[in-house]
Amino acid sequence: MKYFDTHAHYDWKEFDEDREDLFKNFEEHLCGIVNVGINCESIGKVIEFSKKYNFLYYSVGIHPMEVAKNIPINFLDTILHDNSKIDKKLVAIR
Repeated sequence: MKYFDTHAHYDWKEFDEDREDLFKNFEEHLCGIVNVGINCESIGKVIEFSKKYNFLYYSVGIHPMEVAKNIPINFLDTILHDNSKIDKKLVAIR
């Protein structure tokens, strides 16, 4: 049986050292992962990773701890406009 991970943050720096090895291992044991983008930087990374790996999907949003940062008011609109029509891997907007 393969599993689907519905909430992950593999874009975080803690995974920089062995992320590629993890993804290769996950591909054998998981049928999918939703990598959750929580700010401007992480959303770019989760989109990039989803394009590289068939089993990776992503969600976009701004985490409450990120709200105080200088995030453009239309940032999510831009992401959605640029990706939602062509990228079926966007599975949630939080």
